[in-house]
Amino acid sequence: MTFFPASSAVPPRRARAGITLGLLAMVLLTGCETATVEDSTEPAGDAGTSAGDSQAQAPEPTGNQLSHEDMRAQLEARYPEATLTDTDDYWSGLRDIETELQKLVVDPPECKQYVVRSAVPVPAGALVAFADGSGAAESGGGEESGREAEEPEASGSDSGADSGAAVQLASTEEDSEDGANGGDSDGEESSSDSGEDGNSEDSEQDGEDSEEEPEPVTVDLPAERQAVIYTFPDWRAADSHFTAEQDGLDECDSYTAQRSADDAVETSTSIDRVDLSSDADAAYGITRRISSAGENEHSAAVTLRTGSHIVTVMVPLQDSLSEEEAEVAVVELEEEAADLLSSLE
Repeated sequence: MTFFPASSAVPPRRARAGITLGLLAMVLLTGCETATVEDSTEPAGDAGTSAGDSQAQAPEPTGNQLSHEDMRAQLEARYPEATLTDTDDYWSGLRDIETELQKLVVDPPECKQYVVRSAVPVPAGALVAFADGSGAAESGGGEESGREAEEPEASGSDSGADSGAAVQLASTEEDSEDGANGGDSDGEESSSDSGEDGNSEDSEQDGEDSEEEPEPVTVDLPAERQAVIYTFPDWRAADSHFTAEQDGLDECDSYTAQRSADDAVETSTSIDRVDLSSDADAAYGITRRISSAGENEHSAAVTLRTGSHIVTVMVPLQDSLSEEEAEVAVVELEEEAADLLSSLE
């Protein structure tokens, strides 16, 4: 799974933290000057080269890979206020990041490979582009929503007044008729009583029916988003990466990590899979909680793959979601991710 920054869960030291630092890159790699971003296990530079000899610029696209310009253009179109970075921003520092990641102490130990892979910026053979909108100001939709919420109340008040007037008028007419007829018909009283009983039964039945229909679950997601695009030379390479991330989620949905055995700061991560339906070739949704130094961070994310491209869209949350709320949240995120993915084809 593609991980994004956990800014408040971890006290950074000297990190020039990039926008899409992987979970552990942000949480634990703060001692690395060039620390920034996401996913992989293999060194990005050619075999036999040192970090100092590494190219400062990423390779050119090959096969089905998209250019950085194309990926950034699609991200900017959807997240105009976000900070954008790509492979070039992380390429020269990948070996330093990988070296630091290998020092991590992960419990259970068998999860370390997954944790390391999910914290390195660039998967082997991929080019990437990231958008971090976590600092972008929320739109003014809240005020509009507030006004919209007030308008129905005013309308409802008017409706209530009309209804009250109608009821009063009907009552007056009935009183007039009763006065004219003298109210001396036992049959009418009996019929009225019977009608009232029937109405009461209908009312009770309506009440039971309404109780059986639960309120639809809604989730008001924050405006902030973080998104990443991975592009590979062919679909097999993309599928291999996607499958490895998915296997890691299944095998290591809960773990802790420290920079070293002597480090007092321990970061705990727990992940829950969320059922997701998508037209993409492959898809999964998750909710995640990161805990460190007495603070918690929550998020929800959706990852989709079609052909040679993978996208992830993540939203930070104020609190954890119920199972039903999580399902609603990933539907919205899937729509955004699917729109981004379709623009890459």
